[in-house]
Amino acid sequence: MVLIVDEHEEVCRLVGIVLTAKGYQIEYANNGLDALEKLRARNGGFRAVITDYAMPGMNGSELRDRILSEWPKMAVAIMSGQTALEGIPFLAKPFTPAELYAMLESVISTGV
Repeated sequence: MVLIVDEHEEVCRLVGIVLTAKGYQIEYANNGLDALEKLRARNGGFRAVITDYAMPGMNGSELRDRILSEWPKMAVAIMSGQTALEGIPFLAKPFTPAELYAMLESVISTGV
């Protein structure tokens, strides 16, 4: 199961369609607090989290830090059309389905 976090429902749905076609099960969260609730409800039982960077309330980098403080081995990647973050798995918007899939596979295999 992959958790997709973005305040824009259409982005979540599009990413979900691409990943579902590759056999992943998907769950959505519309902000950082919602994502943390879903993670806690499943005791961190997701293979990975893909989050937008620019979100109201808690940005993707802050969400990643909070996730990793509770689940240090969780694979977390950030997607953004605005900025790249050094040393953090990152996917620049717009991206192709192949780029999305490759990034997800990379973070899952390295556990970062």
